[in-house]
Amino acid sequence: MDRDGKSPRNIRRIIAKRVRENLTRAKNIPAISNNLVNLDICDSVVEDSDSGSNISNNDRSSNVIHNSDEPLVSDSLSDNGVVENNRNILDLTRDLRDWSLRHNITGVALNDLLRIFNFYQEFRFLPLDSRTLLKNSIKYSMKTIGQGQYAHFDVIQNIKRQIDSNCILASGSEIKLNLIFSFDGLPISKSNSNQFWPIQAKCEESTYGVFVVGLFYGKTKPESIDEYLMDLIAELKSLRVGISYNNLKIFCKVSKIIADAPARSFLKQRKSHNAYNGCEKCIDPGFWKGRVIFRTFDSPLRTDQDFYVQKDKHHHVGISPFTELKILMISSVPLDYMHLICLGVVRKILRSWVKGPLPFKLSSRDISTLSSKLVLFSHSCPKEFCRKPRSAKELDMWKATEFRTFLLYTGPVALKGLLSPKKYTHFLNLCVAVTILITTKAQANNWNDYARQLLLKFVKNVPNLYEEEFLSYNMHSLIHISDDALKHGPLNSFSAFDFENNMQVIKRSLRAHYKPFEQTVNRTAERENHKYQSPVNLNRHCIIKSNGKDHCFILKDGKVVVISSISKDKKHINCRKFKHSDNLFTCPCESKILGIIKVSKLSNSVTIIGINDIDKKCWLLPSDKIDENICIPLYNVTI
Repeated sequence: MDRDGKSPRNIRRIIAKRVRENLTRAKNIPAISNNLVNLDICDSVVEDSDSGSNISNNDRSSNVIHNSDEPLVSDSLSDNGVVENNRNILDLTRDLRDWSLRHNITGVALNDLLRIFNFYQEFRFLPLDSRTLLKNSIKYSMKTIGQGQYAHFDVIQNIKRQIDSNCILASGSEIKLNLIFSFDGLPISKSNSNQFWPIQAKCEESTYGVFVVGLFYGKTKPESIDEYLMDLIAELKSLRVGISYNNLKIFCKVSKIIADAPARSFLKQRKSHNAYNGCEKCIDPGFWKGRVIFRTFDSPLRTDQDFYVQKDKHHHVGISPFTELKILMISSVPLDYMHLICLGVVRKILRSWVKGPLPFKLSSRDISTLSSKLVLFSHSCPKEFCRKPRSAKELDMWKATEFRTFLLYTGPVALKGLLSPKKYTHFLNLCVAVTILITTKAQANNWNDYARQLLLKFVKNVPNLYEEEFLSYNMHSLIHISDDALKHGPLNSFSAFDFENNMQVIKRSLRAHYKPFEQTVNRTAERENHKYQSPVNLNRHCIIKSNGKDHCFILKDGKVVVISSISKDKKHINCRKFKHSDNLFTCPCESKILGIIKVSKLSNSVTIIGINDIDKKCWLLPSDKIDENICIPLYNVTI
């Protein structure tokens, strides 16, 4: 409330009302036919609120622009006043709708914009209300589950829309699709326990991206797993048998289920990850030492058949509804490296260095040095990174992508000389193993086995370098994640990063505390109904520039170059090569094998190369020595 007792919402209503009154008075102006209106200039001017919020009544005829070089719309009209230009009515309506959904425009703001458009004859085909513009045809059922509410969106209809929009290409009379599902909790406030539990999915054969399947809202997670998954299981049974659409037979199966450890325990109806018999990949009962730890490394592995018949009675707490679909509950529910490694292992050892007890904590000088290096690296961070490195003193606020960046890029450079040789090599074991598993090498038997040996060595040395209490569920599960990569491919192909990004979209759709469930369901329905018209491009292509952040590349012949300029046709590049190259580290392997190269002495001569000569884009990090840099390739980014 302000000092006059008016809430911000009422103030917006008063302003909107006066804008409408002003537009009504302005309608007495003769219709504009051959002139164009500058919408930026003709906006109503709202004076200072303390002086009564009077609205200017300037003559709109003075804001007419003649002979514009780039008109907003064509000046040729048909007899019924419809715009005749490159864009027809449906195009403009669709673009306006997509713009409002992309930028999460509120209904009040969109209503005001539509009324402004309606003032001009050229745009009177647009609706006056945002609900008409965003009208969706998605049908969803809402019901009460336990102490919460649940809304289910039609998976089958979503797949049909993806086929209609060519996000899924049919090459015959049958389409076989692999679906990936994600489950996770989403708190909506820090002042209470209210939370969403969305069910999200994406199709491996589609360019559509992530879509929402179901949405649960309550104070806790769903009480009954059977009620929570009832609608989803029913649809998946239909898709497994096959459905007909447009002379096509569509078959779908669940290829992977992505979730963090607590959610996997709930979905699989097994013991919690921090309980005895909590490991979901091997039969290790665990050992109590202040917490349940797992200190054996050769326990028998669990199998899909053993899980289905519940051979280990101590591991199960119920029967998962997914068993009705004959889903392989061991091999088709992989470990998620975003939660397991980035938010689990990497954060744990970083906290031990920065905020841990004295045996493991770095000195204040070393922590300041580490922070200074990370901040320095942010100045050369390529644009492909959504978050730049920041100080280690802000560790508690780091996100999963920042821990990933530290593990794969900045950590090996920043920690050199700060950690003891044993701890630095120990960290490199994890770094090299994960680097292998996030690339296509993950499914090569020799590379995958090498990564598994490095992870096993990393876990075995934890009690010697830190303490045995570090051998919790996350640390223990490192020895199993290479098996999932061998079966499903690189870790990025079954990580929670894409789903986590869409979770934030769901959370941002909540604009007020009033009826949060209904708000989110309506906004989700609007997005899912119109999202297919602007499909997501899942191919990550690198940015090539001649600036100080995006100018370093590795050529196919192994040379590291810095771009000086790019030809106008963008087919040739002027660059300078580094004369000397060396390994950043040699243990556990030579860093050059992974493309991590220490370079120096940049040549003054310029070489012309073709764009096809480039192999990978790199991050050029500064070294402690003058005229020396560390070149690290950007993984999973294509030229």
